[in-house]
Amino acid sequence: MTPTGELVAVGREDARRAPVERISEKAPAIRRGAEKKVKAVTAGLLTAAAAAAALAVALLFWRRRSAPAGSPLSALVLDALQHDWSRRVGTSADDVREAVLRGAPTAASDRLRALVGDVEVDFTFDEGASPVHVVARCAYTDGNTITATLERPWENVPQEIRAEYLRSGEKKIHRRWRPPQ
Repeated sequence: MTPTGELVAVGREDARRAPVERISEKAPAIRRGAEKKVKAVTAGLLTAAAAAAALAVALLFWRRRSAPAGSPLSALVLDALQHDWSRRVGTSADDVREAVLRGAPTAASDRLRALVGDVEVDFTFDEGASPVHVVARCAYTDGNTITATLERPWENVPQEIRAEYLRSGEKKIHRRWRPPQ
């Protein structure tokens, strides 16, 4: 090799070794550049993952606050039993409704889960356009029970119950319900 960096082929072996020497001299710099790029990409991916996780948490919080999480059956059970439950847990009927429908982790929801053992709901269908007879029986964990009855127009009966009635023709349909965990 000349002082200006030109490659002079003296022999086959010298010609092959010269480019290898130039590359091996630059290897540490190439390695440092690659490491910087890997670190930058990793930092970018971690930032994107953290932003996605924060967005998911915010979305879950917003959805929980904006729309009821409870089922139509939950709403019907509440219509029948929320006043007795609110009296027993020592809070307002609205707090009980919020605890069940929104699933909000509150003192009311904790007390309600400790109080309510099992709820059985029976829907009785009569012929014609008469209202549907609903009986909700709540067995409390302390051994007490309460039974509440409601009359509901057809359109206010949960859709899954109406569908089962239409499909099966059974005059009485039974469901079990538990407070949200």
